[in-house]
Amino acid sequence: MERTKVTGVNWSVAAWETSRFLRPILRFKECDLSYCTFFGIKLEKFVATRCQIKEANFGEAVLHKANFSHSEMNKSGFHHADCTAANFTEATNYMIDIRHTVVSGATFSTGEAISLLYSLDIKLV
Repeated sequence: MERTKVTGVNWSVAAWETSRFLRPILRFKECDLSYCTFFGIKLEKFVATRCQIKEANFGEAVLHKANFSHSEMNKSGFHHADCTAANFTEATNYMIDIRHTVVSGATFSTGEAISLLYSLDIKLV
């Protein structure tokens, strides 16, 4: 999907195992996905590039090789998610607690990656 507003959708209640048409539509470019829930869904290679993703819930989702590049992710959370090899290049304002989220092999922009340290209860000077 491109340039589409799909806000407030609870994607976690969809019939993922039996539906053939759901997976292909989960490729978003320049869309608004604010307030959506993707809780606990296996979304390998999920794409959401150049999107607005305000306060979305990706908790416990499997996001291997997902692509969130260039997306504004204001307060979107990834608690207990698996973001192995995910692409967060030029993505901003995501909330990832690296103590409770797998980020092995993930790519982050240097400036924004500093936000990953906030969950460690340390002082940055």
